[in-house]
Amino acid sequence: MPATSPVAERLDFIRRLLGKPFPAPAAVRPDVPAPVSEICARLLERDPGRRYAHAEEVARDLEQRYLYAKGFGPTNNSLQAYLEIFDAQFKEISKEQLQQLPFLHGELQRPLAPAHSFTAEGRRLLDDVLSR
Repeated sequence: MPATSPVAERLDFIRRLLGKPFPAPAAVRPDVPAPVSEICARLLERDPGRRYAHAEEVARDLEQRYLYAKGFGPTNNSLQAYLEIFDAQFKEISKEQLQQLPFLHGELQRPLAPAHSFTAEGRRLLDDVLSR
């Protein structure tokens, strides 16, 4: 039996990955909020009929189900901060701007947590990818 090439092995690995359903982010990282996990899972749906059809739907769900789920909407100050961050193409974000977006405190700067913070499923997936 001839040996397989590294390229063939990688293609086989990718085919196997694509043949499996994507796990919901909360199944991989327990610190991912349920609404965010559900939105991401819908974004990753293979069936186009089950995915979001438009970016506006994603933005609406993120605002309604996560950012402003407790009934608080943007203030004039937070809206100004959004616009400034957007105008800077998300490259420059000041502490003052982050202070106007209280739901993000620290979120944009959160480092990848150590492996012990992954679920068993997340560790298995990470080990599988890193072993390639």
